[in-house]
Amino acid sequence: MSLCVVLDLEDFVGDPRLDSPQGRFEHRDEVNHRVAEAFAAQTARYWSERLTESGLQNEQVLDYLEFLDHPHVAATGAVSWLTQPGFDAPVPMPNLPGAPPLADGSPLAHAPELGEHDEEILGGGDRSSGEESGQS
Repeated sequence: MSLCVVLDLEDFVGDPRLDSPQGRFEHRDEVNHRVAEAFAAQTARYWSERLTESGLQNEQVLDYLEFLDHPHVAATGAVSWLTQPGFDAPVPMPNLPGAPPLADGSPLAHAPELGEHDEEILGGGDRSSGEESGQS
């Protein structure tokens, strides 16, 4: 089934003005307006169900919290929930595709606190003189 049929825009089907990419480009303002108008008439859930039932690939645009709750995110392990200093609850951290998932206690999963690595980075020098940055 075509998108035009799903959106109840049957008058676009067979319209010779829209038979080619060039024709659709030339009439893009009308097409975009009518498609936007059709989508605005119903909820995202309605359109997602209707498009899926029609065999048309689709997915809703999610906000961050909806993304974190999406079944695909959980099934693929796209996010690890990690304990971090200064937070009362675990914090979502994205996992890199192909890399092992982040886990509590792992050095890569730990967000350092302010000043936590000063000695290792600065070597115990006198920070007040600007010695480490090459300032005098």
